[in-house]
Amino acid sequence: MDRLEFYNDFAEAQKSFLETYYKQQKIVFDKNRGWPMHLMKLDEIMANEDTKIIWTYRDPLEIIASMESQHRKFPLIQYTEEQQSPGGLSSLDARIGHFVSDNSIMVLPARALHEAVHTGYSDRIKIIDYKSLCKFPQETLDEIHEFLGLEPHKYDAKDWKDLKQVTHEHDHLYNYKYPHQIQEGEIKYVKHDTKYLEGNYAKLVDERFKWLKEHCEKEVTKVSNPRSPRIGRVNKPGTARSNHRQLVEK
Repeated sequence: MDRLEFYNDFAEAQKSFLETYYKQQKIVFDKNRGWPMHLMKLDEIMANEDTKIIWTYRDPLEIIASMESQHRKFPLIQYTEEQQSPGGLSSLDARIGHFVSDNSIMVLPARALHEAVHTGYSDRIKIIDYKSLCKFPQETLDEIHEFLGLEPHKYDAKDWKDLKQVTHEHDHLYNYKYPHQIQEGEIKYVKHDTKYLEGNYAKLVDERFKWLKEHCEKEVTKVSNPRSPRIGRVNKPGTARSNHRQLVEK
């Protein structure tokens, strides 16, 4: 069989699998960090451009501070990267170097977003400010409903006071020390202490994620007050400009 003929059959087979696997669901959510890099493939498989991405943005320095805090709570637990290089991440300097390296859990999602924006998919990506989501959940979810083309919905106030985790990850299988567990109960924004990252470490992180911070802070809809006018701007596909090397070079 000619490989181009097989190509069409292969695409149909993948579409059939997805439609059968999710036959009970009209809308499918998947939180894999790599999806921004694969929108072209999804469009080809599904023969539509309906896939949208909700990207929750938090300052990279705060994320790394959170992971460093978790590391200090459980210093005897090694996660996958440490097992591959015993003792390789024992120092703070090595951990920061790892988090800003090309294939780290931090950089790969940023590169995926960069790829999507610079290949014309920015109109299908909604940047959500993590702090706004925690402080003003109703107003932030209003933005998400609008982006997804869903009818407005007034959530019950108790939803923000009695949050429950309904999905669970098998962190023990991957030996993660950064568990995918939410803080059940009231939604609160927690700002992690960045004192260990001050000085050169903070500068290194800020420079590494310069494009990500500039793009997200420009695109995000900042909900600072529920009664204030909403501000924000979304670029048309292909209009964003940036230096790709900021994401691939230290």
